[in-house]
Amino acid sequence: MSRNVLPVALLVSQLWAVPGRSGNPREAAAEPAGGSAFVIVQPGYPGSTRDAEAFVGSLAAYLAEKMSLTGLKGEYHNDSRAGLDAIALLKPAFGVVSVGFYLEHREKLGLEPLLESGPSDNFVLVVREGEVKDLKALKGQLVAGGPLHELPFLHRVVFASPVEPDSWDSKPVFSTSRALRDLVDRKKLAAVLLTGREYRAFAPLYQTKRLEKVAESDYYPPAFLVAFRPEPGSPLEASRNDTVVQGKKALEAQKASEYSVESLRVKAMEQVKGVFSDLSRDLKGKKLLETMGAEKFGEIQKDWLKELERKYADHEKK
Repeated sequence: MSRNVLPVALLVSQLWAVPGRSGNPREAAAEPAGGSAFVIVQPGYPGSTRDAEAFVGSLAAYLAEKMSLTGLKGEYHNDSRAGLDAIALLKPAFGVVSVGFYLEHREKLGLEPLLESGPSDNFVLVVREGEVKDLKALKGQLVAGGPLHELPFLHRVVFASPVEPDSWDSKPVFSTSRALRDLVDRKKLAAVLLTGREYRAFAPLYQTKRLEKVAESDYYPPAFLVAFRPEPGSPLEASRNDTVVQGKKALEAQKASEYSVESLRVKAMEQVKGVFSDLSRDLKGKKLLETMGAEKFGEIQKDWLKELERKYADHEKK
């Protein structure tokens, strides 16, 4: 892949190996190296962090090779809290996160969406055939599913009346097969919420007369590739109090430094974006995409995303 930018290794090292407030480069270098790490946060998806170590290692090696970067590391988490802890520790430069995670944490973490994964997927609600005549009857009933790890996203954006996820006795799970057994065979659940991909995989395993699809949503990207805001302590986040006493010349010099660092960050993220855009163009990249349940990473529809953000925020204010 040929791109008219500096190698990301140089960009990232310049972006993060900047002096701290003390002006000592060694002090800054002793801090966790944001820019040499990435995270994948997909709440409710199968597989533990340990299970995903081999895949994450393969992805890190692939990205490092493409971007001439050494020491790149990553982590996968299917739980939001664990993902947030990893972000606080690793201080990643970029990551792949679910749409729900992005909407919930975009302001606090300073997430900048770069690309979306494809193809889009939807959500499917299933019950035992003939047992749910009115969807509002699910109010207070036990409903399980992986997508329920992101209940605010489902309630604020994905579904509307008569499908009301916030009224269910929700049981977030990591095992779809077990949830379906609890629904169909053990009759412990009133319904199960699946992704469309899960539904297509599991529905053939159940006789039609035993499983009924009663609702499904519009389609959404499974994930966004995002960039993270620079950490406090870098020139981009320097304390205003520190700059006031430096005098006009020092302040102008710092502003120039901030501009330079931000330019490097933008160039670095453009290269990250380029590598993810090209994943589908070679065999190794395609295999990595397949493991992620994706076929490609492509451009985000900006107007659609703005509407999604508005809808989520409006519900939050109510």
